[in-house]
Amino acid sequence: MAYFYKSRGLSVALVGADVERPAAQEQLRQLAEKIGVRYYTAMNEKSAGKVVQKALSEAKEDIVIVDSAGRSAFDNELAEELKGIVGALHPDET
Repeated sequence: MAYFYKSRGLSVALVGADVERPAAQEQLRQLAEKIGVRYYTAMNEKSAGKVVQKALSEAKEDIVIVDSAGRSAFDNELAEELKGIVGALHPDET
């Protein structure tokens, strides 16, 4: 998705907000580097919402794509974390 928008002339940033899996953040960082887009995260932050808030305060790109941990409709803790992300983002699309 990031490459799609970049190839159409928009500036893009990826945000690694999976605070449960550091390897997922590293994988996303490598992908961002490979396709030439900005990457934001906060490696020691335990709140995905705070990671997103920090990234949005720094990001100047046209499009910001947030990668969060996978969700289960039955996992209340992850559902609450997602609410924090959405609250920080005020997204145009989800």
